[in-house]
Amino acid sequence: MTRELKVSLKMMKYGNNIKSNIGCGALFFLLGIVFVVRGGMETGGIVLGSTYIFLSVMMIKQIAYSLHFVGLVASSPRKKIIEIYMLDVLDFISGMICYVILLMMVWIQNQFAVEQNVQCGNALVFAGLEGGLILVYQAASIKSFLLSSVGYVMGFCIILMNMDRVIFSISPTGGAVTGFLFVLLGVVLAGVLRRLIYRKPLSRYAVGQDLRKQV
Repeated sequence: MTRELKVSLKMMKYGNNIKSNIGCGALFFLLGIVFVVRGGMETGGIVLGSTYIFLSVMMIKQIAYSLHFVGLVASSPRKKIIEIYMLDVLDFISGMICYVILLMMVWIQNQFAVEQNVQCGNALVFAGLEGGLILVYQAASIKSFLLSSVGYVMGFCIILMNMDRVIFSISPTGGAVTGFLFVLLGVVLAGVLRRLIYRKPLSRYAVGQDLRKQV
């Protein structure tokens, strides 16, 4: 299986709009850093920063998702590995990397704002929840773009409305661990969802105009 995954990852070079997706991913990542830094240790800054950092990797993973529409992949015996197992691995790796990067930035800032420890832990919980939500959203959007987009927006609004109302008495370490668990939960739910909707037709709205005619 490991060898099959390595071969599948190499097939990403056949993906669509590689340069534009990487460019958008880099832009989102920089915006995430800006939100975290400019927001200081406030919950809003950390959660919005988390959103853009996870969205940056989502743009990179769009290259892998575009393989769903490549004829070479559709007829490949590795089709299921590419569309399920490879994306499971990418979700886990990207989710962990995104959250670790966020933790590193928050930890550096926290050295200069010790009095905001409780708020920091609270923000990390919601940041992890947001990251997990994005992972689930991307898994669903390739098959049901409109419905999953509505669900994501509703979830995002609920997080925004409650992140300053619901205060967890939790340390930064506890918040980081809880946030990690939410990200892992997102990875698991995305994997389960991917398997449940595997046989559903692809959504025409989940791709660019140049690929839409193939759906």
